[in-house]
Amino acid sequence: MPKTITGLVTDNSGTPVAGVAVTNGRAVTRTDRAGTFALEPDGAFIAITRPTGWTTARWFVRTDGSAAPDTAITFLLEPEDQALPYQFMHITDTHLDAKRESEWSFDYGRLTQASQLKDFLQDLPQLSPASRSVVITGDLVDHGSPEEFVELMDAVADAPVPVNLVPGNHDHMHTGLKGLVSRNNYIINDGDPELYEAMVGPR
Repeated sequence: MPKTITGLVTDNSGTPVAGVAVTNGRAVTRTDRAGTFALEPDGAFIAITRPTGWTTARWFVRTDGSAAPDTAITFLLEPEDQALPYQFMHITDTHLDAKRESEWSFDYGRLTQASQLKDFLQDLPQLSPASRSVVITGDLVDHGSPEEFVELMDAVADAPVPVNLVPGNHDHMHTGLKGLVSRNNYIINDGDPELYEAMVGPR
C-alpha cells in the first residue's frame, strides 16, 4: 500500500470540483482547485462527502492494497437538485434476522424481514412521495451474520431513492454476544466491526 493515497473529484464532464471533504476515517482534507486530494492510508476506506447540489453513486472506496501503488482514486459527482425543505424517511432497528428458528429471535413485525424492508422501499414513492432519501439506523440486523448482511444489501440494492445505513451494536456481533462492564460500571456488549465493513462499508 502506498504511503500516500492521492485522488481526484470531478463532475460528470471531467471538470474538477474543489472544496469537497475527503476522509480516511481519521483525518479529513479538502480537494484543491484542481480537484485533487492526498491522504495517508490510515484505515480501510477513503470516503467523500456529498456537497449541497451534488450526489454520487460511489462515495467510498476500499484501501485494501489490491490496487497498484501509483493508482489514483477518482470520485465522480453528478449535479442534483436539493430544493428545501428536504424530506427524508428515517427507519430504525430493523433487526433483520436470518435465524428464523432461534428462541432469541426478534419479535417479527413490520420491516424486520428482508422481504418486508425491500417491499417497503419499493413502495416508498407511493407511501411518501416527498421522501427523497432513507436513513436506516441500527440495529440493522439481529446477529451480525453474513447471511443477514446479504439479505440487507439485497433489500436496499434496488431502492428507488438513496438509502444510507448507520450500524448499531448488533451489527458487530458476528463473533457472538459478549458482555463487558464499562469504566463507569454499565453493562455493555463487545463487538467487532470487521464483517460489517467487509460486507457493507464504512461505519
